Amino acid sequence: MPDERGTIVEGTFTNIPEVVSTFKWGWLPISALITQRFESARKVRDIGSPLLVVHGSEDRLILPSLGRKLYEAAQEPKRFVMVEGGTHHNTNDLGQAQYREALADLFGLPDGTQAAARAPVPAPRAPTAPPSRAKAAQSGGAA
Repeated sequence: MPDERGTIVEGTFTNIPEVVSTFKWGWLPISALITQRFESARKVRDIGSPLLVVHGSEDRLILPSLGRKLYEAAQEPKRFVMVEGGTHHNTNDLGQAQYREALADLFGLPDGTQAAARAPVPAPRAPTAPPSRAKAAQSGGAA
């Protein structure tokens, strides 16, 4: 039984050498110098829970093809969502409807908000005045 109930990754990649190869200077033979390779494509095969991979079509930092390649390396159940017009920084904002649909489909959430509804909501705290003002208020004077 997996530890997680599901995994969601956004704007992700297969491994660092492949990311580097997509950069303007990616043709340089520097792969041997990369010590932190982050072999996500190899590790994603072992995820034992549903996987949602989300990528923006206009992501220029991590190309969408790397997110698709990571998705293809994963086992079922899985879902890939391409957010049209999304960049590396705004897929969640632009693709909220797509997220909800994918969450409902992949994780069995009716509208994508059921998990949030079950989470305990902390009670709001009353605002407090800075210490100098609080003392002045107690003594009836001005700060």
